[in-house]
Amino acid sequence: MEDTPEVRTVTFTPMARRLLQRQLFISGRLRGGLLYGCRIGAELEIRLVSSLGPYWWLNPLRGPLELDPGYVLGCTDVLEAMEGGRVDWVGQWIAQADSQLPGLPDTLKWLNQAGRSGLVDSLQPLVVAGWDNGLLTGRAYAYEEGEAVEWACRFDV
Repeated sequence: MEDTPEVRTVTFTPMARRLLQRQLFISGRLRGGLLYGCRIGAELEIRLVSSLGPYWWLNPLRGPLELDPGYVLGCTDVLEAMEGGRVDWVGQWIAQADSQLPGLPDTLKWLNQAGRSGLVDSLQPLVVAGWDNGLLTGRAYAYEEGEAVEWACRFDV
């Protein structure tokens, strides 16, 4: 039996990149959401980016890592039907209120919160996204045994 390559790269399809850019144009509060995609060799290919739910911005108490279970299940079921089971919920994304790429301390704070709550782990990363000098930029991290493991994050495919 052949060993499966370890995933250490997140790539965004052009459509997923556009969807994330649309989310970053909404500034004013912390926000986050779901990443849907599939594993292709040693890469995790992100095909769809969604928000946390249909009206997440109306609830000021909801944090950027607090999910609406009904929304998550609905999105996942629809995508499974449309994609024939090839696409699944594979991670989380988060962005600062000003849509700028955050520094490492904020990133690690969010990663630890997401890891402790079970939203990210060694297979499902957290992508921290933002603008850096006008360019879409991101960092991807897995959470392995309480530690941050940085993955490559690519938007240029």
